[in-house]
Amino acid sequence: MSFNRLAPHYRRLEWLLAGPRLQRCRLVHLEQLAGCRDVLLAGEGHGRFLVAARRRWPEVRFVHLDASPAMQSAARSALVNAGLLVERVGWITADLRTWTAPPAFDAVVTQFALDCFDPTELPGVMRRLAGALRSEARWLWADFQVPDRGWRRRRAQLIVAAMYGVFRPLTGLSARRIEPVAPWLEEAGFRRSARVESEWGLLAAEAWQRDGHRINPA
Repeated sequence: MSFNRLAPHYRRLEWLLAGPRLQRCRLVHLEQLAGCRDVLLAGEGHGRFLVAARRRWPEVRFVHLDASPAMQSAARSALVNAGLLVERVGWITADLRTWTAPPAFDAVVTQFALDCFDPTELPGVMRRLAGALRSEARWLWADFQVPDRGWRRRRAQLIVAAMYGVFRPLTGLSARRIEPVAPWLEEAGFRRSARVESEWGLLAAEAWQRDGHRINPA
C-alpha cells in the first residue's frame, strides 16, 4: 500500500471531488485537543489537519506519522506555505500495521486513514495506536461511513464503492469496505464523548476519551 503516486495531486483531487466537506469534517472536534501536550497524527497524509491544528494550538507538539514519504513532503510544504515552522513538528515515516511506540501521547488523530485497512489489519493497527497513548488520552476520528438504511445508505454505498474502485488500483489498498472502529476503541478502554454526522450520513467525526485505562500493543 502506497500513496506516493497520489501525493502530488491528492489535495487538488480532494477539492475536486469533495470541495471543503472533508476538511470541515476533520476540524469538527479540533477543540477537543485543549490541554494536550503531545498529539500523534496517524495517517495524516498531506497535512491539512496538521496546518489547522498548528495554528490553533502552537504550544502542542504534533507528530506526523505516515507510511508515504511523498505525503510527508506534501505536509511539510503545506506548513511552509502557511508560514509555520516545520521544525516544531515530529516526523515518523512508518507503516501503521507494524509501527509501535511506548505510551508517549495525550491524543491520537486518525482522519480518513483507518478506512485503508481490511478486517485482518485494523485490529492490530488500533491496538498499536492505543498502546502509544497515555492512560487518560483522547482519540479523534473522522471518516466515511454507510448509514443503516434508506436512500442515504444506497447513496453512501455507491460513493464508497466508487472511492475504493479508484483508490485500490492506484495505491494497493487491501480494504474493500468501511470497517467499524467503535468495537476496537471500546476494547482499548475508550468511550465516545461526541459525534457529528454530515453529508446525509456519509461522513462522521467522533471524539473518544479514555480514563485511566491502557492496554499494551499486540
